[in-house]
Amino acid sequence: MKVDNTRVTTSEVSGSSDVKKSEEAKKTKEKKSVSATEILGAPAAKTQISDKAKEASKIKAAASAAPEVREERVAALKQRIADGNYKVDSKAIADKLVDEHLASAAAGA
Repeated sequence: MKVDNTRVTTSEVSGSSDVKKSEEAKKTKEKKSVSATEILGAPAAKTQISDKAKEASKIKAAASAAPEVREERVAALKQRIADGNYKVDSKAIADKLVDEHLASAAAGA
């Protein structure tokens, strides 16, 4: 291989991969931005919210607006306790505790 001090032009090394990459980069920069209509040949799609989604949104808003404590229920239970009419079903409470324990143990296993 012989090396001399002559200048090499880009046309002489046009097969070089670096030159090709550089030319491609220049072409990419020159490209203009295009809209979806120009690419797809159709107007951009519109987003529509389904009736179920609208209904779910209304339900969520209503639930958010509801108080966390049901004052009427609390007052009624306080009155039943004060009157001596509120009876605790200890069997139902025990069953619920066991069910919840078994469920959490199964989920952790």
